[in-house]
Amino acid sequence: MPVLPTPLSAFYQPRRQWLVGGPDEGGLALLPQFGAAGGRTLRPPNSYVLVFKQAGARKALLIDAPLRHALPGVRGLREEGVEIVGCLLTHADLAVRGDAYDALAAEFGLPFFLHPEDRHDPRVQGLLTEWEDPVEACEPGGPLAELPVEALHWPGRTPGSVMLHTPKFGGVLLAGDSVIAPGPMQPDDAPPLARPPAPPPPFSPTDDEVCDAWRTLLARWETDGAPRTLAPLHGAIHVDADVPALVRGMLNTAPDMTGVRDTA
Repeated sequence: MPVLPTPLSAFYQPRRQWLVGGPDEGGLALLPQFGAAGGRTLRPPNSYVLVFKQAGARKALLIDAPLRHALPGVRGLREEGVEIVGCLLTHADLAVRGDAYDALAAEFGLPFFLHPEDRHDPRVQGLLTEWEDPVEACEPGGPLAELPVEALHWPGRTPGSVMLHTPKFGGVLLAGDSVIAPGPMQPDDAPPLARPPAPPPPFSPTDDEVCDAWRTLLARWETDGAPRTLAPLHGAIHVDADVPALVRGMLNTAPDMTGVRDTA
């Protein structure tokens, strides 16, 4: 079921909202959106935090959260005794919108993760002097290896787009801009999940290649188990959902041509 469907009041909240789990046992939360720009589609960027309880301690990873309007939620985690270990960015379009790198670095000393192929984007160059690879970071020996997460290099939105998966909390897929869900001002008959159009060359792949990647992931889920939560960068978050059915429905529709590039 989508947690944040169409009421405007469900978006742009000033407080952190727990979507799965909670602050004590860990889970997935949506960081504050109050003050966020919604762009022409009125879908504000969804910034998330995954909190894991390990050996009595709580450790958190921020996802798509280098934004000043999200800072109150991040500071609140620290006040609650949660250790924040990094900020992962799913793609360059979001990275260039970041306006809180200085605060996150100064207050928390965080590393930032962005795929190497997106660091070549001229808009990204000069933002930071040091990035880390999110895919390698999640592998054995990497700085995020202690967390039960996997970064998937994903074709489509940008050359270095990634999605983040954890099997915890019933399985969560943080999809970045690789999928789009309805926001507060989309029509009632909008599909529950859509994919953005494939960018023009030289960013290829084609839309067919993007769909093939999703079909490969669907096949993997048949063996490994599918996530029950799908959390996009824009729009409603699907919790306790039949995620494979949502993805298959997405593959049976045309890309969402309205796009969200102007918002992140």
